[in-house]
Amino acid sequence: MPNNYFHMTPTELKTGDVRSSSGFEQIDTRIEAALEKFRPKDKLSRLSSVYCAIWHDFTRTGVTSDGYIYLVDLQQPELHDLSWLAPMQAALLREKHPSLKTSKKLAGPDWSDSMVEEHCRNYWSGKASADPAWEAVAPKFTVVERLSDRLVQRSETADGWPQLRERFPKP
Repeated sequence: MPNNYFHMTPTELKTGDVRSSSGFEQIDTRIEAALEKFRPKDKLSRLSSVYCAIWHDFTRTGVTSDGYIYLVDLQQPELHDLSWLAPMQAALLREKHPSLKTSKKLAGPDWSDSMVEEHCRNYWSGKASADPAWEAVAPKFTVVERLSDRLVQRSETADGWPQLRERFPKP
């Protein structure tokens, strides 16, 4: 397990604040439903978890808004590679927007029962894809420290937020 976990949110939190799941789906409903269908009984439900990163690059971890960056302590974290979900997201985007079928960025298999099962099982297995994007899920977290004094643009964290690279090197 990594030594450091990072969370990004537009909400201002204080050292010692404890956060647990909002209970809201974090990604497309069909993907969350598929993940729940194939979730092993010994794994945390994503709907009852908080999400954190093991590296302060939030461009690949599902964060969609700018926010403050926090160092957090996780209770019973599990690591999962979000990259396994990308082909499912791309397939749904192509279904919703047929004009995107020619996009090289969204290339991949179409949504099918076998594709969904394969990618969900790989996500839950904990094994790395060819280009992993690790997330840590846990029942709750405690804020250890606020690492940014301003809202940070999500895009600024690509390959790690520069202000944190020396203090928290890439794992």
